[in-house]
Amino acid sequence: MPSTPAWQRKAGQNPDGGLNATGRASLRAEGKDIKPPVSAKEAAASPAKAKRRVAFCKRMAGMKAKLTSATTANAVHRLRCIGRTSGPGQAYRPARASTGRGNR
Repeated sequence: MPSTPAWQRKAGQNPDGGLNATGRASLRAEGKDIKPPVSAKEAAASPAKAKRRVAFCKRMAGMKAKLTSATTANAVHRLRCIGRTSGPGQAYRPARASTGRGNR
């Protein structure tokens, strides 16, 4: 039996980024509360899941590109977070960074 939990090994990791069911199960065994990613179909069916998906997209929108790993970038792309809305009819756009040179 391996000495490390599955979520830390290749067996528990999804090749596209994140954890597979085995990895999530090993984290649950350690007492962590982790859920699978929310698909667009699930988000359309459940307001709670849609809220969770939008919250993830908002968190990822604040990440600096140079600090984001390739697996995180894949997750953002798979969940189609670019251009997601913050709520019904409201476009979510991160604030523009000011360079201090009098942007107009």
